[in-house]
Amino acid sequence: MSRCGPPGSAATANVLLDIPLLGERIQVTSELLRVAGGLAALSGLTYAVQMQTDETYRRLFLDEVTQQMRATFAARTQYLATRTR
Repeated sequence: MSRCGPPGSAATANVLLDIPLLGERIQVTSELLRVAGGLAALSGLTYAVQMQTDETYRRLFLDEVTQQMRATFAARTQYLATRTR
């Protein structure tokens, strides 16, 4: 455990990474990573629910991505077929 926070505070945290940046110290703590991971999981869940329930969002975003992926996989299939000849 090391001190984390303004001078004179009693805050302690598990500092995993201490980076000097522009004259300041940036501290990455295990608590910070836990909160970031929780927010990322919540954002992912919100995105998944949105994609399943909102037809407009799905039509505007997912259909375009799906078409791009199909084109990419078709081009890859042609490339691999040409390469094995």
